[in-house]
Amino acid sequence: MARYRKIDPRMWGDERFRRLTPLQPSGQALWIYLLTGPHATALPGLFIAGEAGLAEALGWPLEAFRE
Repeated sequence: MARYRKIDPRMWGDERFRRLTPLQPSGQALWIYLLTGPHATALPGLFIAGEAGLAEALGWPLEAFRE
């Protein structure tokens, strides 16, 4: 799947990227993650993770993710 994207989803696991200031809980940050993250599938809008998994991947508390 990564070869068809302009942004490689492996960036989310890259050590240098992970050392940057983390994204704070917000709709914009979640949107960016959903568009570029590793949980996306070939079917638009279908993700291989629930809200708890996405919150954990982003390092956000579940309540902040839900807001």
